[in-house]
Amino acid sequence: EILQVECAASLSPLSNYAVRAVMVYAVLMVAAAMHCCWVLLAHGGDFGGRRHVLISILGTICLVFLITIVNVAVAPFQCMSSPNGLHVVFGYPMVICGESVEHAPMRLL
Repeated sequence: EILQVECAASLSPLSNYAVRAVMVYAVLMVAAAMHCCWVLLAHGGDFGGRRHVLISILGTICLVFLITIVNVAVAPFQCMSSPNGLHVVFGYPMVICGESVEHAPMRLL
């Protein structure tokens, strides 16, 4: 919710959902890459001895983003009634639950 992708680019609801779903994995990959660089530079490549630090970092990031991860995971299943009688996805009112072409891929992500 903090990073509004729509400000930078006009995306379809499916693309917007995919970006939000991938964002946490991107943060984890960046943290792992930074850790690898730090271990190479500061600890002479002792990855086995510094593994506990990587696990702690990745675990902390997962805990920080836990609510975001859960919100992204359940978003396609939160359908609400719209005034026109259709059921739409709560966070993506342009996606019709069960009928829209974009709804099925959202459930799979």
